[in-house]
Amino acid sequence: MSGTTRMQKLWFVQLPLALPTMAVEFNQAIMFAFFMVIIAAFIGTQDQGQELQRTLAGADLGKNFVLGTCVFLMALSFDMIIMKWRNDRKRRLA
Repeated sequence: MSGTTRMQKLWFVQLPLALPTMAVEFNQAIMFAFFMVIIAAFIGTQDQGQELQRTLAGADLGKNFVLGTCVFLMALSFDMIIMKWRNDRKRRLA
């Protein structure tokens, strides 16, 4: 790395090596956002969390299952996409 500027070292060496580790943090932030959708329903937001809260209070088990499965599948798909990118990136760097 001799002969590089601080910015070149940051952009071309340190950041590419840090991105796979940062992907775990991106993943955690997305999972927290999905969790907050459900929690935010208790303070009166108008979204999928509100629908889940309404069906939890009622007896509509089918709709509750479908909405819960939607949240689960969205979170799982984001998790799988980010982790696949992370593993591919680590494999290319190693």
